[in-house]
Amino acid sequence: MMNSLIGMAIVLIVFCTLLILLQTWQRKFNPDAELVRKLFHLGMGLFTLALPHLFTAIWPVLVMCAVTVALLIVVRVSSRLRNNFGAVLGGVSRCSHGELYFSLGVAALFALAKNDLVLYSVSILLLTFADAAAALVGKRFGLHRFGQKSLEGSLTFLLTAFVCVAVPFSLFREAILVPIWLLAVTSALLLTLIEAVASRGLDNLLLPIAAYLLLTDLEQRTTNELSALLLLLIAMLLMVWAAHRKQKHVAEARL
Repeated sequence: MMNSLIGMAIVLIVFCTLLILLQTWQRKFNPDAELVRKLFHLGMGLFTLALPHLFTAIWPVLVMCAVTVALLIVVRVSSRLRNNFGAVLGGVSRCSHGELYFSLGVAALFALAKNDLVLYSVSILLLTFADAAAALVGKRFGLHRFGQKSLEGSLTFLLTAFVCVAVPFSLFREAILVPIWLLAVTSALLLTLIEAVASRGLDNLLLPIAAYLLLTDLEQRTTNELSALLLLLIAMLLMVWAAHRKQKHVAEARL
């Protein structure tokens, strides 16, 4: 009980410290709001890697999730707090509840994967690095847009997700039935599709859960099964791309 309370205090201190530091930086140097928000995302994401080492039971994580969500809601509804800390949590032009979904996604992942440190860590790395990299690249370099996302951001997510899966599995997952590169490519492609259709921060909830469930299933598959799935995904993407190109040409011809 005492260890759990100490762990909860550590989480709260880290959360508040990161929030205050980024808020101070935001006020003093006025950096891009998306960059500040993603730095908060990165900081909390990296810290959540330590949760299985701080807690053995699920209840402290659920309590901290509830406290964090409550604090975030208070910041949103209080004009004074929103003026001070709102830029760190959501100071972007688009409507997003990503910071709320982030806490819920981490809590759900902990409940599912707290006994498997590799899958837990890989899922957190995907949420932390792949999602943040895609958002930053998409905002700065995104030229080919679909909805709120961009092709450039999705390609960045795909490459980052591949690394986030391939490196930990190569280092810490010895007894695996399929080539790690094949597992990494297939899972990265599936997760990229999920990230591409999730909007308003919902990817922060869906990605860690989907990553854990997908990797749990895919690492039990045979090489032939994964190869067939990968080929099917590529074929489907090519069909969608061809249909989009045709629709674009028809629209241009009408003009």
